[in-house]
Amino acid sequence: SAAAVATHWFDPKYASQQSPMMKALQAPTAWDTSRGAGVTIAVLDSGFQASHPDLAGKVVGTWDVVARNTDVTEAAGALAPGHGTAVASVAAAASNNLKGIAGAAPSAKLLLVGVGDSLGDIYEDTSAAGIVWAADHGADVINMSYGAQTDDITFAEVRAIEHALRKGVMIVASAGNDPSSSTVFPAAADGIVAVGATTTTGTAQTSWSAYGSWVDLGAPGVGVPVALPLANDLYDGLKDTEYGPEQTPLCSSVVGDQVTTELSTRAIG
Repeated sequence: SAAAVATHWFDPKYASQQSPMMKALQAPTAWDTSRGAGVTIAVLDSGFQASHPDLAGKVVGTWDVVARNTDVTEAAGALAPGHGTAVASVAAAASNNLKGIAGAAPSAKLLLVGVGDSLGDIYEDTSAAGIVWAADHGADVINMSYGAQTDDITFAEVRAIEHALRKGVMIVASAGNDPSSSTVFPAAADGIVAVGATTTTGTAQTSWSAYGSWVDLGAPGVGVPVALPLANDLYDGLKDTEYGPEQTPLCSSVVGDQVTTELSTRAIG
């Protein structure tokens, strides 16, 4: 049998802030089998700081679908500065490096895909292009911590999602920060795992999370410690909707842990 993986990590924010929410996800149990090794998580967002100490060395590919180049640096005028870096860190920040936080799948690799314009706004066509690029460049899991309250989804996004699903990619998206049962896309699209927010211990829904039959999972979304760009404080614990929704990459990374376990089982079998 596989040896148990140490879960008492030497990351300053882990014991003081991350431990309760990781226990709510049963992540330590998953880590006994896998920490995401061999899995690539694609994070689609408005921009990133790929050189951040908790991300450096984990990034295996970058692409900005708007500029059509590999520079995914966040635009200076972004309305939610640091969001992409924060999301990527929650999913897969390095562990046991004596810095900041531990990602929920700390051994996973990252694809950072910029899908935002100069203000950080994300539109359906760029989101669709990001999904296709990620699926075609080795993503096992795609994370989208964004969305809009609407009744429908564009044909381009439907085709992109179907393309990724045909390649066996798991897609996880935020259900949003509006306390309503109204659908939010892309999360509510067929084939996507829609994630709402719970309290830190996972015992109750937050007052601001979307809800409804279209929401598939819930994960802690309050006070989640994240990595921020170096121009800001390196790390912070986000409260409520300050950046949000960080519950989505938590689920993406646990999915990544499960993908690794599944692949290992198939190899052994």
